[in-house]
Amino acid sequence: AQQEFASVKSPEIQGYTADQTEIPAIKVNADSDNIERTVTYKANKQKLDVAFIDDTTGETLKTVTKDGVSDSSTNYNTANDLDHYKNLHFNVVSDGTQGQNLVFDHDDSKDQHYEVHLSHATHSIDDQTTKSEAIHYVYQNGSKAANDYTNQVHFTRDGYHDEVTNEDHWNAWTPAQQEFALVKS
Repeated sequence: AQQEFASVKSPEIQGYTADQTEIPAIKVNADSDNIERTVTYKANKQKLDVAFIDDTTGETLKTVTKDGVSDSSTNYNTANDLDHYKNLHFNVVSDGTQGQNLVFDHDDSKDQHYEVHLSHATHSIDDQTTKSEAIHYVYQNGSKAANDYTNQVHFTRDGYHDEVTNEDHWNAWTPAQQEFALVKS
């Protein structure tokens, strides 16, 4: 008497492809050998990227792209790139990778994407200036008629120095304008 092992569908495993999607039905009898089959799953291709974004300018400074297969290591973390940007006077706002060694996921429907946000390091600066008024009283022949009159007005402003671009950014002078008082001769 003969019996039949039914066909068996191979389970779907996300991020992997089976070399046999189904094991076909097979007939056996009492004299048949035991049957053993192996279904091998191959990891699917995966892709990820890490974008380094300058939040001060909105620019993407760099994008690191890695290709591999499901659940494998990328052999990449952001440490060296972050050291590079810190040496250029950037501050780390956030690191979507949390500094971890990245591993490919097994989601075939979309690529992995991480963002690292950076800002420009700055420091406060200030400036001041003084404007002078001098009135000289002289006779027609050029000799001194009276003591000189002098007066000064002062202006201040503040701002910040962008350590990445090495540029100064100033706020308006305070006060915006001053007036020298009327002086009678």
